[in-house]
Amino acid sequence: MRKLGAAGLMATPTGLDVTGPAATDIDAYLQSATLTGAERVKLFRLLWDTCVSAFSGRQALYEYYFFGDPVRMADAYVAGYDREPHKARVRAFLGGCGADGHEAGEAPA
Repeated sequence: MRKLGAAGLMATPTGLDVTGPAATDIDAYLQSATLTGAERVKLFRLLWDTCVSAFSGRQALYEYYFFGDPVRMADAYVAGYDREPHKARVRAFLGGCGADGHEAGEAPA
């Protein structure tokens, strides 16, 4: 959602802007194909609260670190996974290639 909101999250008018002297400009310049300017401002304020506010930042950090250090957890997941069958397939594939990356006996184009 943060990527979809992009720059619209950085300069979103306030509720007072929507009802104040800038209301006509907001309706004119912030409208979309399906939303009025005021409706779009409400949507972007909701996105701000869920993606950029202090609350959302704390929530993101909590979820990121809830199970512990993410780097150590990633290492644990990798260490617990049997990679040998996949490594063998890559080795078998590469074993049929010459040093130049083409199949053995094949001339480069």
